[in-house]
Amino acid sequence: MIIDRTPLFWVANQGYAILILMMSVLAFLFPGLTRVPQRAMLVPDALGLGLFSIAGTGFALDAGAPLFTAALLGTITGVFGGVLRDVIGNEIPFIFRNTYLYATAAFAGCWVYMLLLAAGLEKSIAVLVGIAAVVLLRLTALRFGLRLPGGE
Repeated sequence: MIIDRTPLFWVANQGYAILILMMSVLAFLFPGLTRVPQRAMLVPDALGLGLFSIAGTGFALDAGAPLFTAALLGTITGVFGGVLRDVIGNEIPFIFRNTYLYATAAFAGCWVYMLLLAAGLEKSIAVLVGIAAVVLLRLTALRFGLRLPGGE
């Protein structure tokens, strides 16, 4: 939305909205299916953070954004997706519950992706390595309790 990329993918293809509606109905009818322990969500959350951060960075670069802005937009894309998911699920957003590196992992992975592109690496490989960088940094932060200073 910030880079005026229209139409929105879910507006242009109603299949996404229909799929979300069907999943919502299933969650309503079978609430036990939606109860997942928080620990079980750590890896999928890290993967989503990586995927959306790198995708957001790629879209920003394609729109002609400068490097720092592209990394910032990618980070916002990755982090906000998780915030939105938690708010819709009536949860305190994960980023506010857990002070271990989250947005920092996304920001660093966006830079890895852009540096690999600048070095001439094929885009698909740079995407995979960028996503892996975000995921590995996030999971390492969780495993070893890595935080920014003052993040108690």
